[in-house]
Amino acid sequence: MTAEQEDRKLSAIGALPANLHEAARAEYLAQFVLSAFGSSAPILRTEDHGFDFFCSLTRREGRRLWPDGYYAVQVKSLSGTADLKPWTFSTADSVKWFAEYPAPLFLCIVHKKTARLQVYQNLVRFGVAVSGELPKQLTLVPGGRGSNASGPYGVDPGTGNYLLGDPILDFTIPEVLDDDRLLELKRVLKFWVDIDAENIRRYQIGLRTLRAPWHYVTNVVPERMMELRMRLTPAPVRQQQERLVTEILEGLVGARLEDSDRTGALLAALLVRRQQATGQEVSWTEVANLRADTRLNTATGTDPEAHDGAPLDVLLENLAQMVEDAAANEPPGG
Repeated sequence: MTAEQEDRKLSAIGALPANLHEAARAEYLAQFVLSAFGSSAPILRTEDHGFDFFCSLTRREGRRLWPDGYYAVQVKSLSGTADLKPWTFSTADSVKWFAEYPAPLFLCIVHKKTARLQVYQNLVRFGVAVSGELPKQLTLVPGGRGSNASGPYGVDPGTGNYLLGDPILDFTIPEVLDDDRLLELKRVLKFWVDIDAENIRRYQIGLRTLRAPWHYVTNVVPERMMELRMRLTPAPVRQQQERLVTEILEGLVGARLEDSDRTGALLAALLVRRQQATGQEVSWTEVANLRADTRLNTATGTDPEAHDGAPLDVLLENLAQMVEDAAANEPPGG
């Protein structure tokens, strides 16, 4: 039978591809298990663009369940002793989607023969972002080098693939039917959901840092953490960081004044002003209040009729001159 004839046979009305049906059975099994941790909503196959389930963790308060963290899951299945194929992102756009997806994302392997599930973390998402330019393609391989000095997960120097390390969870279906065991597994998943969510927030506000466990043990909440930071921050990322910092500091000026912290209010206002063009009009009510409350006009010799940013400009100019003078007078090697 030719390949064309085989395709025609598989597309015949009343039949469906066997591999598709087997994959669906694995997803049914995964949904049953994931629903033990909280809500689990499958993605319609026609709407599937990268993962299989929207999920939430839940916590119980009295007779109510409250959501306690949201995440997504991609499911793959294994039958017998077959090797798991890598999870591959073959285009630059796919890698970008993976790195920037705005929720924790995990890989779940369903072993149908043994009714066992393994869940893998995807901290590689943030690792590639921290390293600088995103790669053109990405291959993720469950497993790793083991717990050694170079870390159990990360880039495999031999292949260039990213090793996901050992599973963060590895359990059988009967285990999730035991309330005490389920609670232990849930604590582990909650840790990893929270770490992912924290790294996502950092990425979205322009911080190119990654918090992650240095080592971890399957089914155990990690303890020792590490932080990686991008050495050279690209200009667009720096601009994003500066916009966010400016927005936060503008609000902090008023908050510090309410707390009678005039020095803190002034420092915040100076940094915001440093980000603006000299002479630009200032429209913040907080700066006008700061100017009146701290008598900046008298301290800086500023005309009271000048714009609100004028005394800040004087202070910044004086500070810049002090730094330049100190640098010019510093002895060599000092």
